[in-house]
Amino acid sequence: MGLQLRRGAPARDRQSDLPVAEMVVVGVAVFTITALAFFRVAILPSIGEDLAMSTAQLGLFSATYAVGRVLTDLPAGHLADRLPVVTVMRRAAWIVALGSLLLAIAPVSAVAFVGMFVLGVGTALCNTSGATYFSTVAPVSRRGLAVSGFAGSQLGGQAFGPAISGALATLGTWRTSELAAVFIAVALVVGTYWGRVTSVLAAHAHRERRGGDRTGTWKVTWPMRLALNAIPFVMFLTIGSMIQTLAPIIGTDEFGLTAGIIGLAAGLGGLCRFVGALVGGQIADRIGRKAALVPGLVLQSIGVALLAVGDQVAIWVLSIALLSLGSIGTAVAMAVLGDVAEPGTLGRLLGRFRFWGDIGLIVGPILTAWLYDSYGKAAAVLPVAGLVALCAVAAMAWIPETRWGSERRRPAAA
Repeated sequence: MGLQLRRGAPARDRQSDLPVAEMVVVGVAVFTITALAFFRVAILPSIGEDLAMSTAQLGLFSATYAVGRVLTDLPAGHLADRLPVVTVMRRAAWIVALGSLLLAIAPVSAVAFVGMFVLGVGTALCNTSGATYFSTVAPVSRRGLAVSGFAGSQLGGQAFGPAISGALATLGTWRTSELAAVFIAVALVVGTYWGRVTSVLAAHAHRERRGGDRTGTWKVTWPMRLALNAIPFVMFLTIGSMIQTLAPIIGTDEFGLTAGIIGLAAGLGGLCRFVGALVGGQIADRIGRKAALVPGLVLQSIGVALLAVGDQVAIWVLSIALLSLGSIGTAVAMAVLGDVAEPGTLGRLLGRFRFWGDIGLIVGPILTAWLYDSYGKAAAVLPVAGLVALCAVAAMAWIPETRWGSERRRPAAA
């Protein structure tokens, strides 16, 4: 069932039944806000040096960003259900501008910590509202592809943000990068008032707020809810602890790789995540949600296990590629939530969904780094591989196939 646009709104792509222009505008907002939040990555050592922060303090500094996200995820879900996406994106951009300004002018580390917390708040608003929009804007037959668009916007921002920030810092200082982020965020807000953009977004702003184009009368049982919330926890934990933490450490400790080589491997992982999101979205739409979800989890489990047992650089690179390709679980699970959500409730569901994911993002790196230091590589990595495999089993057993609609897969009680 397609969504009807009001007079003056842009026409849909007749072949895909997607409001392409509208999705591009929201996707650009997600990309930009994510990129600005990730400006901090490339300049982190410079911030630590300038503000006299130790390595341990820098770890807490990075964790402060995740804390801001965790504390905002649930309220952001309520806002996503009540307000148009453009309104939430404007607020997110203003908040990211404030966080960037606090970083740029920080005279002491305490002010920088506040800036990082504020950045986390802004990106939580952006992520939850964007996820809600992309999960509801498409009919069920195209929802997987639409959610992949959201994932692609996020991944693009995560990849380009540090690169832009690093280039700006070479022309000035790390404070120059954060000041530029302030101006870009304000320009994004101003751009949403431009005539063409306003007319494009009017289609969604005036559309009835719904929980999604539901595929049937599904009763969401507690095992299904547990499995759906476990997926983001495990996905965020795995990416945070493996790609962002242990993989670089293993590359340096075991293979003596340079920062440049490790950066290239991380870039390959980002590319594989992007490809996996697009392919997974197509499979989720054309074959079924579980046909994308379960194999993706299995592939990621294999990739993590290879990181534990591999003793060659080629296997190290292969493990990064496989666990990145398999990280489609978050996007597909969001599509499932869109399939089963009651009207007007999807934002709150996705707020809880992202809350558990951000908890995993905090817990994973801390726990696995401690295990690596105390007991070695296998003890740190293999439990994560087992956790991903267990998540695949839970998804297979407890998450129904929601792709096909009420006429083909309606539960017996309906």
